[in-house]
Amino acid sequence: TSYPVAMYVRVVHKDAAQPAAGADAQPQADDAHTDVYFLDVYFLTEKDIVSSGEGAAVRRALLLPPGEYDFYIAMRERQPRGRKAASPKSVVHREALSVPEMTKELMTSTIILAKNLEPFPQKLTPQQQLEQPYTIAGYKIEPIYDAKFPKAGSLFFVFSVHNNGLAASGKPDLDVDFLFYRAAEKEPFSKLATQAFNETTLPGQLDGYPKVFVGQGVPLTTFEPGDYRLEIKITDKTKNQSITRDVPFTVT
Repeated sequence: TSYPVAMYVRVVHKDAAQPAAGADAQPQADDAHTDVYFLDVYFLTEKDIVSSGEGAAVRRALLLPPGEYDFYIAMRERQPRGRKAASPKSVVHREALSVPEMTKELMTSTIILAKNLEPFPQKLTPQQQLEQPYTIAGYKIEPIYDAKFPKAGSLFFVFSVHNNGLAASGKPDLDVDFLFYRAAEKEPFSKLATQAFNETTLPGQLDGYPKVFVGQGVPLTTFEPGDYRLEIKITDKTKNQSITRDVPFTVT
């Protein structure tokens, strides 16, 4: 109800030693805590709060090495003016955060489900990238969090492929297949055309992150309301390996 809203973000490794309690406790500055892997403070205005049918969202990015963490976020609104004004609202949230090792075997990022996917060719500065974490690899993504899509709309999904091999050309050689299943059935009822990522389809120079970025949109007008599963199979021809990812979603 009162802006700006202060947001404090802190990420601590789960293996960190617990601070001393009682008489032995000694206050320390934040820079003395070597277990803190990320720490930042933001002051949010109304334009930083993204409203949607699912509520309101604040989007920021952080960078962490592989490991298990505790993620803390605290928010506090500005003190309202006036002596009789109520105390400012505040909240603290703690959540477990797992960052996988992305360099040892063929794997993908999290499959991001989206309500919209738009080309965004301009490059962001590092600060802009932190503030716009869903602007990735030349696309602006509008994520959806409950995996529910209207029949009149489209299902968009995006992800990156990591630790793939390289062909003699110096480029990846990947095939990506997409199969759609009704939730209770074992056989697919629909399949999209295979997407190939190789020297003939990838740009002359793979510049930036991620190296292989997959984005696709599927109209849902032929899908009856109900629960579905998207199966994504990534085949790396250079390593003779394949992995499969399952993505449940609902058509309303």
